[in-house]
Amino acid sequence: MRSRTLGEAKVKQLAPVYGVSEDVLKIHNDQYLPTDFSVIITSIGNAFYETEKSSGIFVWSPTKKGEEFLLRLQSIYVNSDSLKDFAFSRMYVSRAYDIAIRNNNGVTCTRRKCNDKTNCGFIPNYPVVVIPDGTKYPASRWIPIEESSSLFESLI
Repeated sequence: MRSRTLGEAKVKQLAPVYGVSEDVLKIHNDQYLPTDFSVIITSIGNAFYETEKSSGIFVWSPTKKGEEFLLRLQSIYVNSDSLKDFAFSRMYVSRAYDIAIRNNNGVTCTRRKCNDKTNCGFIPNYPVVVIPDGTKYPASRWIPIEESSSLFESLI
């Protein structure tokens, strides 16, 4: 996610560079395209935060199911960190192109005003890492960082 959204002047400048209309870039103004990065690295930690209703503060608050998932995953890695530390230490890598919203890859744009929700080409702000129960490997697109050397070698 961009640390700042693009202003009008930057949208005018970047839209032709990216090959998208200004209207499309305005809708996706805090997102990137796969040409901006070769790889994306993420942890699963933020998935277990919730916004506290009374204060509006973002707090660590995994559900019971979330805790059970983390405990199962943690046991596979034989890790003794707290669940929170473990969740943030679990890093996964993917090619930027593989997680961009494009035809037939199962990633859908969540932008309300996006007119091409299955093929807008942008990288989601919150990429989804699906890890089936009982395994340490994500279902697709993502590789555990400690096993990512072949991905990086393929980029050289």
